[in-house]
Amino acid sequence: MDEMKTLLTEISLVNSLVELKRLHEKLERQMNEQLKRYDSMEELVYSLSEVHDALVKKTLYFAECETVQSAVGERPKTWCWFVMGSMGRREATIWADQDNGILFDCEQGKEQKCYAYIQQFAAVGTKYLQAVGYPFCPGNVMATNPRWSNSLQDWCTKIYNYLAGHLPNDIRFLLMAVDMRPIYGELRLVEEEKQRMTEWIYQRPIILKRVGEHSLFPKIPLGLFGHFLEERYGPYYGQFNLKHSGYVQLINCVKFLSLLENITADTTLERIEKLKGSIPRSLLEDTKQAFLQCLYFRLKHAAQYGQHDHYIHLQKLNKEEQWKLKKAMKTTKKLQRFVLKKAGGMKDV
Repeated sequence: MDEMKTLLTEISLVNSLVELKRLHEKLERQMNEQLKRYDSMEELVYSLSEVHDALVKKTLYFAECETVQSAVGERPKTWCWFVMGSMGRREATIWADQDNGILFDCEQGKEQKCYAYIQQFAAVGTKYLQAVGYPFCPGNVMATNPRWSNSLQDWCTKIYNYLAGHLPNDIRFLLMAVDMRPIYGELRLVEEEKQRMTEWIYQRPIILKRVGEHSLFPKIPLGLFGHFLEERYGPYYGQFNLKHSGYVQLINCVKFLSLLENITADTTLERIEKLKGSIPRSLLEDTKQAFLQCLYFRLKHAAQYGQHDHYIHLQKLNKEEQWKLKKAMKTTKKLQRFVLKKAGGMKDV
């Protein structure tokens, strides 16, 4: 991983967004080579995450400087920019969309001025990240969305409302927030709120049940005879969605099982490790291997084709790769059946 270490050094020395974008593009070329000769997928994904973190932190440093110079509002006494989604779990591919937000704490009576500062920081930060190669989130899960940039008091109110609500999106928003990871600023703000939120969910069986049910969808695209189910309509006709072939279902199942045990962790691998004793050993090991296999296919697709979507023609995978993908999908179906038993046995009250 010497190339990755060199890249980290280069990132620390650059002084412009243009240079950061160039290094992001260099990362794509390096990943193509790394995938041909990697020894450990865990180490490769961790190294990739370190580079992403360095790129984001340097970009946000530039954004912070610009925000301070703009003299908009008043800077809160403490604040933290956090990431969610695949980057929050340290398993992003090369060109991950933005999934981010900001938490802040300020003195009473200064909320309006602090919000003005944070909104400016969010606007500049997301714009700069886009310039460096992190596309805007199509679902608007970004710091510029008031849902994801809040004072601590407003954040707690929103989380409580999701816990008390009965809409499908309430569970979806909670699952997004469970992946939040602090990346720039006062890290403890996010760490403490994440721990608090995990405990709140753990204390509410009805929420856990709904999270478990949520993780059962979408269905794994395998037919009755174990064949791949490709897209039948639309612009991706005849193609296969790598993201929804088992990856999303697997990480959501692991999230549910972790919340069931009041486990707070950043990555899917950490969650799997901490679930020892809570899941049959063979299923736990199969789940880990299935997850690593999903990561391999996602990284290979991103590195080889440079595409931001998750669709691929299965003919581009050789027979061994298709067999490994199918095995990972079957493991995820087993994990879903295990989750169904857990969630099905919980009281709906």
